[in-house]
Amino acid sequence: SNQMRGRAIRSIPGFPDKTANIWHLVCVEEGEDDPGHDMETMDRRFKAFVGLSQDWELTIENGFQRLYMPRPPIMKTAVKRQNSWTEGLAKDRPRLVEMWKAALEYSTDARMVYQVLAPESFIRTGFVFYGTIAARLLIDIMFTFAILTYTVLITFVSTSSIGTYAALSGLIEFKHLSL
Repeated sequence: SNQMRGRAIRSIPGFPDKTANIWHLVCVEEGEDDPGHDMETMDRRFKAFVGLSQDWELTIENGFQRLYMPRPPIMKTAVKRQNSWTEGLAKDRPRLVEMWKAALEYSTDARMVYQVLAPESFIRTGFVFYGTIAARLLIDIMFTFAILTYTVLITFVSTSSIGTYAALSGLIEFKHLSL
């Protein structure tokens, strides 16, 4: 949860080498080609999470691939090996602190960029622009028509005997528009 992440990354005054590990549990069906809903969800969520790459390079990356998880079909032995390896990394807190310090030092000019890429065929700038112009013109025409109709109606009602009768009997209520 986000609360758990907040607690993990919050610094503690007087304890500059604080570390935290966040465990993400995933259920997989042994031997299946489809990794399942949990793996898909984790893959999507990890696009927003950054951490140290587990390939022993000094990089801070996002994405699920940085954890070097076993590829489907996943067997029980691969899960045990992955859990054992991850547990060993989590226990080595001094190494974790040094890796973060080195990665941050190595990438002082780097910045986090989050973007969504869409195929060129999905981007319709002309349609959006022309659609906006057309909608604006239609609104202006409708507004102009409404003003003209109101003006004609007021002129007709106020100059005819029917209008006078209707106004006197309360059938028409005159209101002034301030434009």
